[in-house]
Amino acid sequence: MRLLIHTAINTRGFITSYVKKRLAALGRETGEEMSLETPGHDHSVNWLSEALREGGLPDVALTHAVDLAVIEKERKQKLFDSLESLYEKYPVRKETAHLSDLDYLVFPVYAIPLVMVFNSRNSAKEKLSGTWKDLLNSELNVIFPDMHTPISQTVLSYLKQRYPNEYQAFLSRLTFGKSPVEVIQALVSGRSGRFELAISNLSFARMARQKGIEVNMPVEGSILLPQVLVIRKDAGETAYRAAGIFLEEELQNYLGAQGVIPVSPDAELNDTDPAILNICQEVWTDWEDYYRRMRL
Repeated sequence: MRLLIHTAINTRGFITSYVKKRLAALGRETGEEMSLETPGHDHSVNWLSEALREGGLPDVALTHAVDLAVIEKERKQKLFDSLESLYEKYPVRKETAHLSDLDYLVFPVYAIPLVMVFNSRNSAKEKLSGTWKDLLNSELNVIFPDMHTPISQTVLSYLKQRYPNEYQAFLSRLTFGKSPVEVIQALVSGRSGRFELAISNLSFARMARQKGIEVNMPVEGSILLPQVLVIRKDAGETAYRAAGIFLEEELQNYLGAQGVIPVSPDAELNDTDPAILNICQEVWTDWEDYYRRMRL
């Protein structure tokens, strides 16, 4: 049985280690061979598109939901199994209930809050109003991670739908860096005098506080980057048991301590950051609307 993990770098290490141990135990129990894959960091290469070209989908995948936008609903229905049994077995936290899929093609595992960040040691704070529209302020030099990264795709999608008349002018001024970590480093470093505002996941932003990085928390709330499960059609019962590993108490509690929002209502959240549940609710109406908006 093949399992793939393509998720945020700050949670990927623990998740991969945890799942690897649990998969080994599952393999010994079932007698099945288990393999765990983690795609590379080049976000211009979509793992799902690659798998379809090569003719081999994993049996189970934990992935950025935006990765699934490359195929239409009809093809998803042919490729992926119904996850209705997971919805029956695992309740979903009320704050992430809008991530539930009424078509049962994906199951949310956790969501990553995305926010704006700035360096408190420069004058950017004086120009900020605490709204996502700050990114469109022509007086600010803004930097995003590589445009193919899920974080950039997600925030760009929101800005495009929320501010359609100003979006193209903003895009022409925007600088794209490399990884989310390197964008934070650009704000912190001396050369970052050129950049005044960026986007980050809340967890990275919190870790960079000692370096002078502060969150410009928008009144609209953070934008969520969902991390979801899919199971290949006819993958078998073991695949469902493997998928359940991601919803176990220990893993869900770990996620809650990392500044992300685990789907389990029983998982403890990091209570040192009240912003974690300040969520923007106007990003999409359902999963098909989400995928459509992510096709920039």
